[in-house]
Amino acid sequence: MTQTVAYIYHDPILESVTEPINWEVDVQNLYVDLGDRQALGQLMQLVKQGAIHTLLIRQIRDLGDSIESILHVLNQLEHAKVALRVMQGDLPKGTDSNWIQQLQWLQELNQDQHRQAIQKGHARNRLAALPPPGRAPFGYRRGKDRYVIDRAAASIVKDFFENFLLYGSLRGAVRFISQKHQKKISISTGRNWLTNPAYRGDLAYKNGDVILNTHPPLVSREEAAQVDRLLRRNQTLAPKTASAARSLAGLVSCAQCQAKLAVTSTRSRGSKTPNYLYLRPNPCGKGQSAPDRCPLADYNQVLKKTIQRICRELPQRVSQAQLPNIEQLKSQIQQQLQAQEVRLAQLIQLKENGILDENTLQIRSYQIRVEMGTLQDRLSQLPPASLSMISRSVSIPEFWQDLSEAERRFYFREFLKGIWLTYSVKGKGQPAWRLQSLDFVF
Repeated sequence: MTQTVAYIYHDPILESVTEPINWEVDVQNLYVDLGDRQALGQLMQLVKQGAIHTLLIRQIRDLGDSIESILHVLNQLEHAKVALRVMQGDLPKGTDSNWIQQLQWLQELNQDQHRQAIQKGHARNRLAALPPPGRAPFGYRRGKDRYVIDRAAASIVKDFFENFLLYGSLRGAVRFISQKHQKKISISTGRNWLTNPAYRGDLAYKNGDVILNTHPPLVSREEAAQVDRLLRRNQTLAPKTASAARSLAGLVSCAQCQAKLAVTSTRSRGSKTPNYLYLRPNPCGKGQSAPDRCPLADYNQVLKKTIQRICRELPQRVSQAQLPNIEQLKSQIQQQLQAQEVRLAQLIQLKENGILDENTLQIRSYQIRVEMGTLQDRLSQLPPASLSMISRSVSIPEFWQDLSEAERRFYFREFLKGIWLTYSVKGKGQPAWRLQSLDFVF
């Protein structure tokens, strides 16, 4: 009695086992191959014996890795008068005509096989933690099996990161390496440098997977975590405001008209330094022609009042804030990373004992290393564990005295989301601004 059977081939390097397939007819037997085609060989023996009437497959490429191997199977099926039905892609569903004569389809299949061979080669490189195809990131060159530091270019990248960490300004860091090293890059390239896992010693692949510690880093884990925090903080600001020179830029707003106050300066003719810094609503929410539109505010007075308010309120805010136990969270993630390291060592032991083959070892090791990359990303997103200690230092008035505007900008944006001002007019006098409140990040 002849049978209607189905055959599925999965390449574990390229895909995981999919959901069950609806064959739309009763199937007496299902043959499945993972990586090799032993089940297909058994199936073809039954074909030669005349035990198969109809063969159902997902796609025609499941029958072999090359046109020649596929044609060999098709010839055997045609000789045995086995009806072949393809359920997905490649050919119209349910077609059982003379496949071999469809030359155009065979040409397309050949191109598809070539494309799949390239994908399989890239997948094998991922399993071996080899760099992806293409040029090495600036600061590296391609070695035999990993990126190697290019010392001349790496010094430029390190200076770029150090400047960004010091001042928190992407545009400023781009200008810095242009002036110091005559290396001109665009703002988007600078942003890509800051987020590129390669500079942290990791490899990122096109499918989104990240493998840790594959080559020497140019940025430490602690520095990378700080870079990520600065980038997240700057996302709430306009691009030019994020790199503005003044520490209060982008933070001050009018509590009455909700307008942002921009930093503006005046200077005497021929003078290179500002004579007067002030804040003005830009534009005033009441309208520029309104008789009671918001007046200008003295920048230095607002700066002074802001520092005084931080020194008074920050310790209390930190003590009252319902912050997670950062040390405990870090410890939990680090324990999970250590557990994954143990699993990797166990896999190598299983391979040495003959329980796992090389292909299975590579696949499972790759999956574990991807999970470790996800854990490391979670670890880098945690805030500093020493927040209370930092807040105590920042709450000392003397701490602010010797800071530059760029350094003050760093601390303001680390702790503040906004500064709210309100003003009042007494009698016929000049309007007076008053610091109403500080909007802390927690």
